[in-house]
Amino acid sequence: MAIARVASQITGNRAAAAAVNITMPNNVTSGNVVIVVSTAYRYGSAVTNLAITKKAGSTANIGTVVNDGRYAVNSDTSYYKLEINRVPITGTGSLVLTLTSTSTAYLTGSANEYSGLDTIHGAMVTNTATSTTESTGNITGHTGGLMVGGATE
Repeated sequence: MAIARVASQITGNRAAAAAVNITMPNNVTSGNVVIVVSTAYRYGSAVTNLAITKKAGSTANIGTVVNDGRYAVNSDTSYYKLEINRVPITGTGSLVLTLTSTSTAYLTGSANEYSGLDTIHGAMVTNTATSTTESTGNITGHTGGLMVGGATE
């Protein structure tokens, strides 16, 4: 099965608070995966890890949220965090996800629903070398895997 973003299933939200809701525009489908990319900013101290939960009233069911990547950086007294999470959909229905931080922060979150993704496997491959010839080495994907890449120079 090919990996495909489900049409019209992209959304996002932001708030200057410790929680923000991300409402999927249409019902999500059992067997699909919602990828959530979230960022947080806090002045003065580090941002805690972000949590993603299903808001009460949602009729869809979700499996265990898997964190596929977490990156934190600070500049003087400004602290930033980026997270990529995978939310398996185990029951079709409406879905509102709540993104929370135990520290008050500015939060943003975006969500995209995908069909054809392997809901179980996920792997993070990193390379911290400083060579001018960059290489992550070999990457072995799983059947129905989505690969996301990025680099900082």
